[in-house]
Amino acid sequence: MSRRFSLIAALAILLALTVGCTNKKSVNPLANVGTKQPDKVLFDKAMDAMKHNRFDVARMTLQTLIITYPDSEYIARAKLAVGDSWYAEGGTASLEQAEQEYRDFETFFPNMPEAAEAQLKIANIQYQQMEKSDRDYTHAKRAEDEYRNLIMQYPDNPKLVKEGKERLLEVQEVLADREFEIGKFYYDRGSYPASIARLQSLVDKYPLYSKADEALFLIGQNREAEIAQLRSRPACQGLNIPPGCVGEAAKGSFIAGWTKDASTAYSQIITRYPLMEREDDAKKRLAALHQPIPRPTKAAVAQNKADAALSWEGLRAQWKGQGLEFDYLIGRNFSKLPANTFVMRRSDFEDASKKDLYTRYLRGWAMGLEFGHLNPRAATHLTMQQFPGLASQMKPPVAVESMMQLANVFRGDFANRKGWGWHDEAAWNLFFKTIKDIGQTTQDIKAADVVKNDYVAGANNFDKAKLKADADGYKLPDDYASIDVEAIRKGL
Repeated sequence: MSRRFSLIAALAILLALTVGCTNKKSVNPLANVGTKQPDKVLFDKAMDAMKHNRFDVARMTLQTLIITYPDSEYIARAKLAVGDSWYAEGGTASLEQAEQEYRDFETFFPNMPEAAEAQLKIANIQYQQMEKSDRDYTHAKRAEDEYRNLIMQYPDNPKLVKEGKERLLEVQEVLADREFEIGKFYYDRGSYPASIARLQSLVDKYPLYSKADEALFLIGQNREAEIAQLRSRPACQGLNIPPGCVGEAAKGSFIAGWTKDASTAYSQIITRYPLMEREDDAKKRLAALHQPIPRPTKAAVAQNKADAALSWEGLRAQWKGQGLEFDYLIGRNFSKLPANTFVMRRSDFEDASKKDLYTRYLRGWAMGLEFGHLNPRAATHLTMQQFPGLASQMKPPVAVESMMQLANVFRGDFANRKGWGWHDEAAWNLFFKTIKDIGQTTQDIKAADVVKNDYVAGANNFDKAKLKADADGYKLPDDYASIDVEAIRKGL
C-alpha cells in the first residue's frame, strides 16, 4: 500500500482545521399539451419552425417568449432550444453561438437533467470540428476536456456518460496518434531524447491507445540507438582527449541505465499488452540485451482484453466518476504492509519543547479523521466549501465516496489499533524487510528504531462525545443529504 497522498488528502487536512446528445425533450409536468396559454403557443410555433429548418424564425419566437414571459415554465426549454437552433443550423459561426447558449444554460439551470445534454453538445461541437492527427489539434484537445467534464459533472446520467466515454476514446486516439507521429519523427532524425519524451508521455497519458505497444517498442529502440551512438564514441585516456570522447566509467554507467530503460519498455509490452503485435519483437530484444523475459499472467492477458487499473484509494472513486469502470485489487484486503504515516526529524522528535505543538497538531488530524468517519457527508461538504477547485472537479456522490475510501485506508483495522495513528511494529518490520528484498534500500532497518507511537495517546485525547454530537448535528444541504452512505460503505 503506497504511503502517498491523493488529491483527496486535502479533505483530511481541512477536517483537522475545521474541528479546531440526445435530442429528447424533458417532460414538463406543468406543460399541458392541450393548453392555449400564449407562452405554450409561442414555444410550439418555435418548435415547428425548427422542424422546417427556419432557424431565424425559431430563435425570434423563442426570444419573444423569454422576454415576454420571464416566469414561464417554458423558459428553460426555450433557452436550450435557442442553442439547439444554432447547433442544427451548423457552420463554424453557428456552432460558436450554440456553444455559448449551452454554456449559459448550464450556468442558469445546472440542476436540470438537460444540463448534461447541453454539456454533451458542447463536447460534440468540438468533436465535429476535430481535425486529423497531423493537423491542428485545438478542437481535439478541447473535445477531450469537454467530454471529461461531462463524465465528471454528470455521473448520474449513465446514458449520456456512456456516449461521452465512447467519444472520449475516439478523441484520445487522435491525440495519442499525433504524439506518436511526432515521437517517430524525432526518432527517424536521430533526436532520441525528444522522441523518448513524446512517447513516454503518450503511454503514460493514453494507455488505451491502439498502438501503445508500438510506442513502447520505439522507446526501447531509442535507447538502443543511444547506446550504439555512445559505444561508437572514442574513450578519453590519459592526455589523449579526442573531441567527443567519453570516460569508460561514465560510458558504462550510461549504457547500464539506458539498457535498463529499454528493458523496462520492452517488458511492459509483454506484461501490459501481451496480445498486441510487438510482443514477440519485445521478447527478441530482451534476449539480445541479455535481460530476463517476463511472463504475462492470466490477469495480464485479461487486462489486455478488458482493461483493469491500479489506483490509490480515493482516486479510485474519482476514476469511477469519470466512467472508468474496472475490477480493482484492493490492497487492504490482502496486503500485510502498513499504509500512511507522518515523518518527523529525529531532532524534532527528541526536542521536548516541541512536544506540545506536535501533539496538538496530530490531535487536530485525529479529530478530523474521527469526524469524517462519523459523518463523511459533512466532512466532504466542509472540504468542498473550503476548496472550490475540488468541488468543480466532482459531483457530491463522487466526492463522498472518495472521502470514504481514503478515510478507510487511514482507519485500517481499527478494532486492533490503539487509536488514530497507531503503528503496528510487526507490519512495519515486514515493510522494511520487503523494500530491502526488492532493492529499494540496502540498509537493515528495524521498526523499533524509526517508528514510534509516543504521540498516539495525546493525539487521541479529545472529547469524543462532543465530537460525535457535532458530527451528528451537522446540517447537510439536500444534495449531500440524499447520498446513500451505507451503499457506498458496502462497496469499500
